[in-house]
Amino acid sequence: MANALVNIDHFAEAKALISETLPTARRVCGDAHDTTINLQYMLSRSTVLNPDATQKDVLEAKEELECLLGATRRIFGQTHPRVRIVQTMIERANRRL
Repeated sequence: MANALVNIDHFAEAKALISETLPTARRVCGDAHDTTINLQYMLSRSTVLNPDATQKDVLEAKEELECLLGATRRIFGQTHPRVRIVQTMIERANRRL
C-alpha cells in the first residue's frame, strides 16, 4: 500500500502509513526481517522522492539509507538485487542534495 501511495505522489500518506506499521514490524519480526527492511526503505524513499521534502529531511533519509545498505549487505549478501535498489536511492538522494 505504501509503495502504491508513493507511486501516485501521496508522500505524506505513505509516510504516515509506514510510520504507523514500522514499530509493529520491528517488534514482531525484528530489525533483520525482510518486511522491516522493506518498510525502512519505503520510508526513506517516500522522503527522497517527495519534491516538497527539505534538504534536512533528504539528508536524514540518505543517512537512514546508508545504514540500511549496510544491513542489507550483511543480511542478504552483496549480490542481492535489494543492495542495488538501496544504492540507487542513495544516489537519488545525493542528486537532491
